[in-house]
Amino acid sequence: MFVDIDKIEEAEEPTVVLDSYEVTGEDFSLKMGLSSILGTRKNQQDSVYGQVDGKRALAIVCDGMGGMNGGELASQTAVKILAEDYYKNRPDSDIPGFFREEAIKMNAAVRDLEDGKGNPLNGGTTVWR
Repeated sequence: MFVDIDKIEEAEEPTVVLDSYEVTGEDFSLKMGLSSILGTRKNQQDSVYGQVDGKRALAIVCDGMGGMNGGELASQTAVKILAEDYYKNRPDSDIPGFFREEAIKMNAAVRDLEDGKGNPLNGGTTVWR
């Protein structure tokens, strides 16, 4: 499940967006809640992902850096890379090592993002897993 709050109408007053999701695995369920105070921004630059697969759960929060160009694309890119690689590689032994390697990979991908004219976006995001 990928949740992206995107293209919210520009508000004169701070806007709070609330949503929640529940995903069930074999032995447990994962409940995710999402809230965001948008302020007067036109769009939200954060992305979240949550998935339960059997006895595993993965939750990712990427906070696009609003003061930088491309924060929205940066957060989406980081979420996509981490989620896809986690389920493709299914790390069982060196999980901290897996996340270190992913951090390097996500950083490179975000650093290399370009706009439609080929100029660097200079975007940024934080990642919580």
